[in-house]
Amino acid sequence: MADLAGFAGLTTVPYEAHFTPAVGRLARAYWGNGYASEAAKAALDLAFFDLGLAEVVANAAIANKASIRVMERIGMSRDRAMISTIR
Repeated sequence: MADLAGFAGLTTVPYEAHFTPAVGRLARAYWGNGYASEAAKAALDLAFFDLGLAEVVANAAIANKASIRVMERIGMSRDRAMISTIR
């Protein structure tokens, strides 16, 4: 049986929102091979082309540079109004 490399897709939130959140995780052994970007792009294609959604939102800790790079690589941009820091 093969190991699970990870997952990517869309989820829902338990409140009314104008967006759909993107989710994903990738096992460390699979980092650096482009899998995260490929899976995230497929999730966006599903959202916009198949489901006709207007907006998808993803988030990552400010220190999680790899996830932020994936988001940028697939064409997402930062919305400074949504950036918050918890101290």
